[in-house]
Amino acid sequence: MQRLPESPQLAALAQQVAAGDRAALDAFWRRVEESGTPLVEPIPDDPASALVTLLYRSSGPCEHVLVLSSLGESGQDEMARLPGTDSWYRTYRLRRDLRTVYNFLPNHAPVDWLQLPLEEGQAAMNARTAFMVPDALNPGVFDFRFPPLPDGTARPPASLLELADAPPQPWIAARPDIPRGEVTSQRLDSAVMGNAHIVWTYTPPGYSAEAEPYGLMVVFDGYAYTRTIDMPAILDNLLSESRIRPLVVAFVQGQDRLAELLCNPAYARFIAEELVPWMRGRFHVASSPERTIVAGMSAGGLAASFMTLSRPDVFGNVLSQSGSYWWRPEGDPEHEWLTRQYVDCPRHPVKFYLDVGLLERGPTFGAGPSMVTVNRHLRDVLRARGYSVSYHEFSGGHDFVCWRGTLARGLMALAGA
Repeated sequence: MQRLPESPQLAALAQQVAAGDRAALDAFWRRVEESGTPLVEPIPDDPASALVTLLYRSSGPCEHVLVLSSLGESGQDEMARLPGTDSWYRTYRLRRDLRTVYNFLPNHAPVDWLQLPLEEGQAAMNARTAFMVPDALNPGVFDFRFPPLPDGTARPPASLLELADAPPQPWIAARPDIPRGEVTSQRLDSAVMGNAHIVWTYTPPGYSAEAEPYGLMVVFDGYAYTRTIDMPAILDNLLSESRIRPLVVAFVQGQDRLAELLCNPAYARFIAEELVPWMRGRFHVASSPERTIVAGMSAGGLAASFMTLSRPDVFGNVLSQSGSYWWRPEGDPEHEWLTRQYVDCPRHPVKFYLDVGLLERGPTFGAGPSMVTVNRHLRDVLRARGYSVSYHEFSGGHDFVCWRGTLARGLMALAGA
């Protein structure tokens, strides 16, 4: 006999359907359509958590449905079919302060892309993007606002999962009644890299070359930070309440993300010897490392920490969101290459802000340690070496929807007024 679903409501429905009550299935879906998804139920002996059930109803022949999310360690969890029906489900026990996103992938079996080389694994994930669908009954939507994939495929939005105790994100939305900074875009040709980069620059409201020099911030993955996260709005909001000192920001969009951000010495030279002087020649910014921040998420967090290790004469602050510190060079038998460099290299007066999601607990490429493990390890190594480290763990995954909320925390830690 098939095991009943963990969800009490689904377990009752399964018993009704098994007893031949087909009307119960349609009545269940009518209730779901009225209340929306996912299905959230209490756990009597664990008030800090809830049973969260994702639901999918297939409209034709269907052999598999995957949940693509940070909710499971693999990033792709198979849904179960309610026997004899067109209804699919997956139940999770989750903290009530969770915030994350998810999509469904019907008629696809799991692919173990973490066992592939990094570039192949990324390509395998991108290839499935065109087939992902959001949860049609979940009113919460998160639009990534990414450019199309190289083949022209549009990136679909994701369904938003925010439980009752998810922390507020008071800085993420543009406010119409406050002064706004100016954002412009330029092209920067690099002799070091032999290519061109798009750079969006942000100057704070009231920017003046007659004022005290402004702090300078360099942010990788410029398209994501200006569009998906809307960091200019977050900066405006924080400045309007005097939570941070005014900053001039360069949002850099590269040509080959992984080749540039995975501890590439040439890219570090481009940033330190071309981009930063270019910014200082155009804007009234401080020249001291302690007034200069480098920031990024995922591989960009790794690159930010590599920048301060290789060029502490330029950067004195790191803002890293879910940094990929599991990374190792090809042929290296050990993961966490950059953390080992921080063990061995001289200490410099650099301040760090690190954050990571508690759902980032699965293995990484090449059977590497989890994101939570490697970020905690780097935190401990840095503190043991005498670095100043602000560290934060949030209830979420490798998600823009979380990073846009924690970004303000990092800005206040490194550029607080």
